[in-house]
Amino acid sequence: FKRPNKFNRDHARALQLVGETFAQQFTTVLSTTVRTTAQVAFDGVHQLTYDEHIRDIPNPTYLAMLNLDPLPGLSLLHVPLPVMMTIIDRLLGGTG
Repeated sequence: FKRPNKFNRDHARALQLVGETFAQQFTTVLSTTVRTTAQVAFDGVHQLTYDEHIRDIPNPTYLAMLNLDPLPGLSLLHVPLPVMMTIIDRLLGGTG
C-alpha cells in the first residue's frame, strides 16, 4: 500500500481474529507434521508501506506466496530461515 492506514478499526480487528485463528491451527499442523512441539504466535496487525515491510525482512529469508481459496489474490508468508531449516531437517529425519 502506498498509504499504510488503509484499513479501518473493524477490518483490523477482523484481521487480528483471523491471524490468531491461523496461528492456532498452524501450530497444530506444524506440530503434527514435524513430530515435535511447536508454537506459532500471531504478532499483530501492522499497516506498513511495501517498502517498509521489505526492508524489515532479514536477508536471506524464506518467503512463500499462498493462494487462500476462495479469497482472491495472493498472501505472503514469511518464516525466519533458521526456523525453516529446522523444519526441513526434521522432515528429512534429523533431530532439528
